[in-house]
Amino acid sequence: MILPGSGDGGAGGGVVVPDPADRDDLRTLLRRLLRLDEAMVVRLTDGGAADPAAAGSAA
Repeated sequence: MILPGSGDGGAGGGVVVPDPADRDDLRTLLRRLLRLDEAMVVRLTDGGAADPAAAGSAA
């Protein structure tokens, strides 16, 4: 899917939204849109339930 915008992806300058099943594309999208470093992207995409603080608050 291509959304209108001022990105360098797509012929019309749109933003390409990756397939949700493709984690590498999602990580790249997060880094570019949110200007995150790689470690933060990995924490956001992999570590949600593994976070001890999150596990403690679920009890």
